[in-house]
Amino acid sequence: MLLSLALSVLACVPQAGRAPASGLRTELGALALREATSAELEAGLQRLGREGTLGDIELAVMLAARIEEPQLEGQLPRGERALRDAASAVFARHALKLPRLGTLLGERGQPWRATLIAAVGDSRTPQAVARLGEWLGQADDDVRDTVAALSQAARSLQGPFDERARAAVRSLLDRPGRPGHREAVLCVGWLEDDEALDALLDLLRSAHPGLAKDAQWSLERITGAHFGSDPVAWRRWIADEREWRLEVLPGALDDLLGDNAGAQARALNEIARHRFPRHELATRLSARLSALDGDRFTCACAALGELGSSTAGEALRQASAQARPATARLAAAGALARIAGRASRR
Repeated sequence: MLLSLALSVLACVPQAGRAPASGLRTELGALALREATSAELEAGLQRLGREGTLGDIELAVMLAARIEEPQLEGQLPRGERALRDAASAVFARHALKLPRLGTLLGERGQPWRATLIAAVGDSRTPQAVARLGEWLGQADDDVRDTVAALSQAARSLQGPFDERARAAVRSLLDRPGRPGHREAVLCVGWLEDDEALDALLDLLRSAHPGLAKDAQWSLERITGAHFGSDPVAWRRWIADEREWRLEVLPGALDDLLGDNAGAQARALNEIARHRFPRHELATRLSARLSALDGDRFTCACAALGELGSSTAGEALRQASAQARPATARLAAAGALARIAGRASRR
C-alpha cells in the first residue's frame, strides 16, 4: 500500500493534460521509495512541515510509518511525534483552508487518526477549534481525542470561541462515564463556556474527587471568581451576577451614552466591579468607547484592560489612532498591552 502511494506521488510529474506535482512532493516521494534512514525520514517530515500543503498530509503519514523505533520510554513513538509536528505546522500555515476532519482523517480505523487529530489541536488556530467542534458534533468516534485536541487548541487562543465547538463539548457534560466526559469538564474551562456553569456546579458534588476538582478549575477559569468547592456559594454568586446583568447593566450602558459626566463615571465604576461574562462586557463597553472622553475614557480603557478580552481590540486600536490627547492614546495602548499579555499567559 505504501509503495503504491509513493508511486502515485511520483507519477504526478508534468505530463500532457496533468497538473505537475510540486518539487517537494516529488523529492519526498522518492525518499519514501528508497532505503532511507529514520533520520532522513524525520528530516523529510520537518521539511514537509515547513513547506508542505494540506495535500501532502497523506505523504507525511507514509513517511512517518517508515520511521523505525526504538522509542524513548514515556515519549511518543518517533514516527508519531514527527508526523504530529509536521502536520500541525501545515495545519497552522493553511488554517483558512483546513478541510472537514472527516475528509482529512479517512476511513475509520486508520492508525494515524489520533495523531492527526492531535496535530489539528497543536496548530492552535480559531479554524482548528471550529473544525474540531464540528467533528465532535458529527461523529461518535474519536471523542476523547477530539476533546483533548480542542483543549490544546483553545489554551493558546483568545476567546470568544466558536459556539458550535462550545455546544458540542458542553453536550458531553451530562454523560458521566462516557468517553470524553472527563476531558470535556476541563475543555469547557479552556473554551470559557459560561453556559456550562450549571452543569459544572452539579459536578462539584461528584463522588470522584478528581472530577470535582476539574469542575472547580473550570468554574474559576470561566468566571474569574474563587469559592472553592462550595456549591452554595457558587450558586449564590452566579445568581447575583445574572441578576445584575439583566437589571443593572443595561441602565449603566445607557448612562455612558448620555451627557451627564457624573452618571458616566458612576456607570463605569459599576461596570468595572464585574468580570463576568468578560467577553460580553468587553463587547458592550467597547461599543460605548467613542462616546467617552477625558477621565471617563481613561477609566473605560482601564476596565477593558482588566477584562482582557480580544473583543475590545478593534475599538481600542481605533481610539489609540484618533486625534485624542496623548494621555488618552496611552490609556488605549495600555489596555491593548494588557489584553495581549493575558493572551500570552493562557
